[in-house]
Amino acid sequence: MPGKTDLRPSTWSTRPPHGTYPRWTGLASFDKHLLVKQIPAGTPIVEVTVPAVTLDSLLRTHDVRRIDLLQIDTEGFDYEVIQMLDFATVRPAIIHYEHTHLSDPDRRGCEKLLSAHGYRLHCAGMDTTAVIQP
Repeated sequence: MPGKTDLRPSTWSTRPPHGTYPRWTGLASFDKHLLVKQIPAGTPIVEVTVPAVTLDSLLRTHDVRRIDLLQIDTEGFDYEVIQMLDFATVRPAIIHYEHTHLSDPDRRGCEKLLSAHGYRLHCAGMDTTAVIQP
């Protein structure tokens, strides 16, 4: 339908397999060591257990068949989320993620994976934008 928008913003914790995992608050991450590096010494860190689902399960639950923009900011877990994508089922037109907390091997692996699936990459500051090539 022209002009129809089916915008469904969603904030979920995605991590395989299903279950509950600790997440540290203030800045949220599955990696406590990453938080320790980012906050002033002595700042309290509180562990909170959150429900988690796989990305595929989240997309199936909400019957998502098309993604125009996938925004990922998971404090160092971005590559893991991108690896969960089943590109044969859904290929986001744009994937925007924070690469700054990725290790060098993970950053290169993420770039290689996205390039192999037809994305052109644009890096700026702490972020990468991957745009599917027509």
